Amino acid sequence: MAIVGAHTLSFQEFHACGALTFSTEKDSIASRRWLADMANAFRTSFCTEDSKVRFASCLLKDMAQDWWEEVAREVGDDVVDAMMWEITAKFWERALLVMHYAKDEEIKKMLNRNREEGHEHLYRDYFADNYVYGSKDFKRIFRLSRDVFLQIANPLKSRYEIFQLRYDARGRRGFTTLHKCVAAIRLMAMGESPETMDDYMIMSERTARESLYTLSRGVVETFGDVYLRKPSLHDLQELYVAHEERHGFLGMIGSIDCTHWKWKNCPHAFFGVAGSNNDVNVLDQSPIFDDLFNGKASDAPFTVNGNEYKYGYYLTDGIYPQYSTFVKVSRHPVEERDKVFKRRQEGAREDVERAFGVLRAK
Repeated sequence: MAIVGAHTLSFQEFHACGALTFSTEKDSIASRRWLADMANAFRTSFCTEDSKVRFASCLLKDMAQDWWEEVAREVGDDVVDAMMWEITAKFWERALLVMHYAKDEEIKKMLNRNREEGHEHLYRDYFADNYVYGSKDFKRIFRLSRDVFLQIANPLKSRYEIFQLRYDARGRRGFTTLHKCVAAIRLMAMGESPETMDDYMIMSERTARESLYTLSRGVVETFGDVYLRKPSLHDLQELYVAHEERHGFLGMIGSIDCTHWKWKNCPHAFFGVAGSNNDVNVLDQSPIFDDLFNGKASDAPFTVNGNEYKYGYYLTDGIYPQYSTFVKVSRHPVEERDKVFKRRQEGAREDVERAFGVLRAK
């Protein structure tokens, strides 16, 4: 009961103020509406805080009632009595929505995910001595080598608690470092939604999303000083060698392309500047060539046919301006030599085109 002034509010009186029962047979919109109705009933009846959760739980029916009784048994009556309605309502909103879309057995699976089984399955497939999928398969699936993955995962484990193996209040083991990092990399590499992680990874959408966010932030914070910086002379020389061996272009730093798009899985995300977002306008807003234009760029010389050049260059398509650091091709070459160069140049630019293709698909 709840005390209003000198009067003790009974559940029957509270129910008479418009508080309705809730069944999981109702749709998802009804779940939110019921919680809103409960808030109104609390205000109308002047229900005290210590009675709100108890009164609301009495209105749950069918699977919702079974679920809450199981939760109450797990945490104990004292914990339930101490629960604040504002926090409990948010917890209920998620759970009731899930129950609308799931059968009873699926709910039990959600509440009791076998994390150990998920880790063992993952470890057996990719990391055990007698693994199912080798290093080539790992790189094909996750878009990076297994060695690089481990070099990322191990420092993140040391730095962030979310990637450390923990146990909950009931002694149940949480997700391992491998489990969470693989889930995050899989979301990025394959463009999947966090909701799909429950099938193979046996991981909830929320945990997968948190892992992805923390890994993305952690890579910048952990490796930014080494890898997310301007290239040194040594770095540029290594790029020269790599592109010469792979593409046959001396002095090539890489390919460059600028674009603007809406992220399919996040339509309100925006990359670029407002207004007309063609390649040239996006390039004008980029700081990538500021040092070169301001005369602050370090020399990175290379030699072609006996001629020495101070700076490397990027391969681009025909829309870009006539900068000395851009190497373009003729749109309609006539000479056979120009035709061969066009094919080689466009072939070498496929890496950046593939990168944008992956990003647009996410």
